[in-house]
Amino acid sequence: MFCENCGHAIKHPWPVEPIFTLDVTAMMCGMKLSTLRSWLARNDIGETYYKLIVAEGRKRPTKHRVLTAGQVKVIYARTVAKGKGRG
Repeated sequence: MFCENCGHAIKHPWPVEPIFTLDVTAMMCGMKLSTLRSWLARNDIGETYYKLIVAEGRKRPTKHRVLTAGQVKVIYARTVAKGKGRG
């Protein structure tokens, strides 16, 4: 962001933590989406958040599960990081 009067850059901290959809999380952790969904069903990583998407032409909005950055770190640590030492 830039100041409208003088043009200097403004550092503005974001008020919320970034969120990621399941397909983006699967790509970051190096697994398929179906594998991530089954892993999430078996493991508890904290509170679940949903984002409502209203698509045109649909009667009802669809719900998409979203994960916070902290939850993505937990998934990565439990799935990918523990397999790095194997040779």
